[in-house]
Amino acid sequence: MRRALRNVLVTSAVAAVTLAGVAGPASARPKPGPGGAVDQLQISQRPLVDAATRIRAVVDEERSNFAGIELVGSTELRLYWKGTPPPAVAKVVGQLRPRVPIKVLPAAYALRELKAEATRLVASGTGVVLAAPLTDGSGLQVRVTAQARMADPRTLTAMPTKVEVGDAPTATGRWADTSPFWGGSTIERQVSPTTIGRCTSGFAGQRNGQKVLITAAHCGPTGAVWRTPSGTYFPPIGVGTANHRVADLEALFIPVGDHRGRIYDGGVDPTGQGIGEFSKAVAGWGPPEVGQYVCQSGSYSGVRCSLRITLKWVSYSLNGVIVTNGVEAQRDDRANAVGKGDSGGPVFRLSSDPNRVIALGVQSAADGSKPATCTGIATECYWRLYFADMTQIVGRTGFTITVG
Repeated sequence: MRRALRNVLVTSAVAAVTLAGVAGPASARPKPGPGGAVDQLQISQRPLVDAATRIRAVVDEERSNFAGIELVGSTELRLYWKGTPPPAVAKVVGQLRPRVPIKVLPAAYALRELKAEATRLVASGTGVVLAAPLTDGSGLQVRVTAQARMADPRTLTAMPTKVEVGDAPTATGRWADTSPFWGGSTIERQVSPTTIGRCTSGFAGQRNGQKVLITAAHCGPTGAVWRTPSGTYFPPIGVGTANHRVADLEALFIPVGDHRGRIYDGGVDPTGQGIGEFSKAVAGWGPPEVGQYVCQSGSYSGVRCSLRITLKWVSYSLNGVIVTNGVEAQRDDRANAVGKGDSGGPVFRLSSDPNRVIALGVQSAADGSKPATCTGIATECYWRLYFADMTQIVGRTGFTITVG
């Protein structure tokens, strides 16, 4: 049996709310069909994204002097390197240049050097709440709170820093999914006898021979039992019990009886009727790039596109855990990018078929100093967000995406 989405009880991803009563069963409805977001900015960037993917295939980020890749709108790809790129990289760049404008530019530092220093600063207890490599390899982007009493970050590291004042990232569920489960749906767990916490499911996949859904690690511990919410039309349905958590990757895995390689798209209908909602098949996964336009599909805000990636390898503290693989993205028009309740949801780009998507990551947090007018049913929203990089999740956990 398949059903669409469910009742509204507004909450944050990790805040607890009073548990609503469970409605009685009703007739099942089909899940929504294909459609939803089509982002022209992503379509125009496709040649650059494809070129970046080919370059990354021959780059060893952990040992080489690679510094970063940046997409400049739809007009240019910039590859930053400390020193001279090795022959394998130069060969691929030469092959791509007749079709894609590429500049190879010098960098002061390698990505591996910048990543290590960013993580050290956030973990140092000196008041730095976020640090990330600048994509051009020139130094670090560092954030401190206005209330922090600390030394100038430039005295804490020998690397050049761009300093901004702002808040630490804060944690940020569609509403009546059924088995086989999809990404982008509301999931909830019992926090106490009278309270619940909600998040959004990310992507379907497999890990250690099990079918799983992924969501954000801050959404709950291993052993937590997840279900769909109770609502106007449908009773709650068990999803699964989380059995593996990697906190610094913001990855929590929930084994499920069955799933499909699809995600919810479009708006949010908390009644469970699926009005204004769509779906897309998942075609695979890929790396996010600075300058790239992406979408996220949260079960509180609905799908949000035209999100421009501004930083990669962002280190920040979330609920006492240092996240080291964060990606920063924002709406340049300061419209809603993410709302509380969207945590764990899928971040993606469109494939060449607009009804299929490429998984890029899992929604993690928001910049609390960047409020925005909400969409969907969210009540706290922001125009800058952070998500966990799917490349790192796949590489470190053995998670494989289920395609649809």
